[in-house]
Amino acid sequence: MTKLFKVIPRETLLLAGLIAIIVVFFSITTFAARAYHRKQEQFGAAWYERGQAALRQSRPSAAVADFRNALAYSRDNDLYRLRLAQALMADHRPQEARSHLLSLWEKEPGDGMLNLELAQLAAMWGDTPQAVRYYHAAIYGVWPDEPITHRWQTRFELSEYLLQRNTPQDTKAAQAELVALAGVLPPQDVAAQMRLGTLFLQTGLYARALTAFQAALTDQPNLMPGLEGASEAAFRMGEYEIARHYLLPIVAQKPKDAHFLELLNLSELVIKLDPSERGLPSQEPARRALHDFQLALTRAQKCAPAADSDVAALLGQAKSIKPSERVLTSPDAIEKTMNLVFKLEKASAPCGPAGLEDKALGLLAQQWETPR
Repeated sequence: MTKLFKVIPRETLLLAGLIAIIVVFFSITTFAARAYHRKQEQFGAAWYERGQAALRQSRPSAAVADFRNALAYSRDNDLYRLRLAQALMADHRPQEARSHLLSLWEKEPGDGMLNLELAQLAAMWGDTPQAVRYYHAAIYGVWPDEPITHRWQTRFELSEYLLQRNTPQDTKAAQAELVALAGVLPPQDVAAQMRLGTLFLQTGLYARALTAFQAALTDQPNLMPGLEGASEAAFRMGEYEIARHYLLPIVAQKPKDAHFLELLNLSELVIKLDPSERGLPSQEPARRALHDFQLALTRAQKCAPAADSDVAALLGQAKSIKPSERVLTSPDAIEKTMNLVFKLEKASAPCGPAGLEDKALGLLAQQWETPR
């Protein structure tokens, strides 16, 4: 054995010893570094939780400081940076928030949440083209969980933003977004269908609004906001029978609500005054047309002293035709009489507020002018 040790050169033994010492020191350093990084991560996580608590308590300034501290201990943590940007937005510091969001976006340009945050910032500044671009990127972007829900929620937000702009171009763009939403929303999601119907009402797409409210009412037939929305949509479409169907339970539960009571009364009057309603007895169209004529004539005669020559000319025309149930025996005669009724009502409009029956005749005129 002694001979064996003598065979190994002294330099080799020294080198082996140095290597062993280096390995020991490297292991100690690695262990210490890992322990240090773990401690850093623990400090970062603690500050992050403090920031989250501050945000929940609506203390964005404190949250900003906490998330900055969290990032100081964990500089590459994208979640901490995102929360810092959100806290800066809540603290009304959009420029600082944008710089953090863009640094994250450069690494993940397809991230749905990042694009949504950037869209909200652009919307805050009124940069509509930029906002729309980021909103669409969020809609078609990557979401880690429930991507379908996130996408239609984002499209809802975009539609509402466009409607707040209140320009014809933005309203048209909102209509397109809502039509796209209607194709993907689950019909059984009552809250989503109610939200969709309300926005369709705002954009003037009344038929689509009615469809959305009816979807909500399929699951909850007595849902009051659904009944109200459906009645409004049907009334504005000129579908007075459908409007009446939804208005009756509303007025039964809210008899002092002047708005819906008037809608119900008007709906019933339009139906009652319409000589073109299907299924009427043979003499009923003539009787209704004559009644409408008398209503319009009475208002025009009261208006005549303060009106212009148009009312006087129409009154002369009304006296010359002298309609009666015996004369109004054909659809053409009824149509001619009703056209005069509508002209009299229109000419009398500047003379003062219309009564309920006159309002109903005005609605009936719109219905007659719409191809059916």
